[in-house]
Amino acid sequence: HNNHNKKKNDKKNDNKKDLEERKKRRNERLSKKHNKNRIITSNNNREEIKMDETNEDDDESKIDNDNDSTKWKHGHITSLAVLRSHRKLGIATKLMLASESQMKQVYNADYVSLHVRETNHAAYHLYTNTLKFRKYDIEKKYYADGEDAFDMRKPLKQSYIKHVDQALNNKIFDK
Repeated sequence: HNNHNKKKNDKKNDNKKDLEERKKRRNERLSKKHNKNRIITSNNNREEIKMDETNEDDDESKIDNDNDSTKWKHGHITSLAVLRSHRKLGIATKLMLASESQMKQVYNADYVSLHVRETNHAAYHLYTNTLKFRKYDIEKKYYADGEDAFDMRKPLKQSYIKHVDQALNNKIFDK
């Protein structure tokens, strides 16, 4: 029994070391990519990002450049499926919330996006009513069969909420 616990603890320590090593490599990539000294450290499973030259904690500067999508970091949900026999158990909601949490904590994302078929009423209901996504746009003929998709977005930071409010101000969708 003690041998089993030792193996379990060793695996946890290996996972922590692996996570720290991946963060270190990511820091190096980000530093090279942005020519900034970005340091990401773990503190009680939360990341702190420190910038030498600019302070990205002040997200207000992003609002001025709302046409430049490169200013907003985001995660995109490409596909989500739950086996028919396991639907209505909250699995999709839990998966989405876990994904959102990781996008925000690990990647410091401003928002999460996804596309949903306009005829997929169950998914649309999940995204709008349960998960609080907002319809941001309509992508005409997005799917191979020619069906339109709703571009759905959910802000993960206060500054992106302001951006969405500004972008959607007086916008009317025909669907």
